[in-house]
Amino acid sequence: MDLNQIKKIIDKEGGKVIIVENDQPILVISKIEGEHQQKMSFDKNKQETQKVFDQKKEISQSTELLAKEELPTEELTVEDLPF
Repeated sequence: MDLNQIKKIIDKEGGKVIIVENDQPILVISKIEGEHQQKMSFDKNKQETQKVFDQKKEISQSTELLAKEELPTEELTVEDLPF
């Protein structure tokens, strides 16, 4: 069976074709539309979500560090103003 016959089967029947050699599956062929395209889209969305999560985590950590910094405890007076 050549590749063109396999393509026709997939176009007509949809789904996947599994190539078997020595009673073991060695290759799965499917159209890029459908399942694979959805998986690629899901993986991309997952990566983008992870980036946003990492950025928010970094901002949160920076905010915590800034909050921990000690500020001067003495009060400022009018004499402290530069004029």
